[in-house]
Amino acid sequence: MGDGAAALGDGGRRTEEADCDDGFDRGGALREEAGRGGAGYNPKKRGHPSHHPLLAYVRETGDCLGVRWRAGSAHTAEGAQQWLEELVERLRGAGVREITVRLDKGFFSRSMVRT
Repeated sequence: MGDGAAALGDGGRRTEEADCDDGFDRGGALREEAGRGGAGYNPKKRGHPSHHPLLAYVRETGDCLGVRWRAGSAHTAEGAQQWLEELVERLRGAGVREITVRLDKGFFSRSMVRT
């Protein structure tokens, strides 16, 4: 995951709203960044490598807070709780005290809500 604290500027912000979602890459240019993705959903070239990254953005500005690269076969929620915990820890380290995270229903679980 990249340095999301940089998106917060000088770290003086006390509240933050983050939108977290999953994405899809069929293994084009992004493959160079993340290494080979696992075989997964790839409607154009079935069975070819793809990625299913987790993404987080500052709601107000659209700045990227972080990306967690995963194989294309990963379920939406796979690894999301740990990633969210790391993201919150980094934001707290940058001085953010109140954090609101928006997730779609693919991430829902009781343990995720407690996070």
